[in-house]
Amino acid sequence: MTGTNAGDFSQTNNCPASLGASANCLVNVVFQPTASGTRAASISISDDAADSPQSVTLTGAGTAPAIALSSASVNFGNQTVATASAQVTITVSNSGTGALIINGISFSGANSSDYTETDTCTGSAAANGIAPGATCAIQVTFKPVCSSSAAARAASLSLSDNATGSPQSVPLNRTAIGSFCFVAPAGSSTSATISAGQTANYALQVGPANGFAGAIGFTCAGAPSAATCTASPTTVTVGGRAVANVAVSVATTARSVLGVWRTRRVEVKPRTRRVLWDRIHRGAHFELTILTLLIVIIAIVMRRANSTSRGVQGLAPYPGRACGASPSSERASASSHCVLEPVAAAIALHSLRLRIPGPPRELIRSHLLALRPGGPRNHYRLL
Repeated sequence: MTGTNAGDFSQTNNCPASLGASANCLVNVVFQPTASGTRAASISISDDAADSPQSVTLTGAGTAPAIALSSASVNFGNQTVATASAQVTITVSNSGTGALIINGISFSGANSSDYTETDTCTGSAAANGIAPGATCAIQVTFKPVCSSSAAARAASLSLSDNATGSPQSVPLNRTAIGSFCFVAPAGSSTSATISAGQTANYALQVGPANGFAGAIGFTCAGAPSAATCTASPTTVTVGGRAVANVAVSVATTARSVLGVWRTRRVEVKPRTRRVLWDRIHRGAHFELTILTLLIVIIAIVMRRANSTSRGVQGLAPYPGRACGASPSSERASASSHCVLEPVAAAIALHSLRLRIPGPPRELIRSHLLALRPGGPRNHYRLL
């Protein structure tokens, strides 16, 4: 191999020291550029032929990936211990002319365990590499572990690839805040599914963070409705690398059983008559007496009016002679009682729109009998 880029080419052949007439052999040339751009060289074959050495010109274009990262460093700010931050995306671009192959992504540094990542740059998502001009993404999450480490948590994101300058490195910085944190020991969980009436039990551990040392008190809050939450013990002391165990229980209330009530139809009737009857039946004799006296007064007034005239049309005597039949008969019977059937009283009652059904009628009748002006034949009749 000769030429400017002879090192970019190599050859293998199966040619013997002596090649018979009309025979042939093969020379295989491999091009492996060491840089991008046009590459050139020549392969020379020295033999006993007239035009020896024979020369073949070799040319090729070298391609190479070039990696570019969207962030030279990432600062996540403050993050509470044992809680995960929002994901921060780092975009990887291939600015070269060849496929970019990402062989691996890892974290390094004293606090590398505080960081995790997911990406589309490796595995099946980039089986053929990242084509020139294409991109992929790395999502980094910071979750500071609960430990006595210092608050500042630094690490580095490293990418191993086929680009120049591999591995690439991105510094990561974050500050963990908080004095202590809870963790679930192996075999335990921070969530539980139970039925109403059962109790959920949690086994937790509390440890110091960021160099904290001292006593920690516990109270329970935020339990579901009709549930009670208790923590035991209510106070622990932590410091250094020591952790304390805490048991939390949440007791729920069983579902209540609702009774099935039968319904029945209730008919509501007007209470006007019933109220009047109740008032009379309870002994409201004052109102009944006033009503009776009103009837008697009306009857007396009508009787006097009838006795001073030749008769009042529409009033019928009851019982006995006709009152007001003639002036002579009236004078002849001036000493006797002329009893009129109290039709006018009934008319007066009608004008007052009173209707007294059932038992009240009997009570009124008994009062009228008690107030009759004459013998048993001269009482007033209630219409």
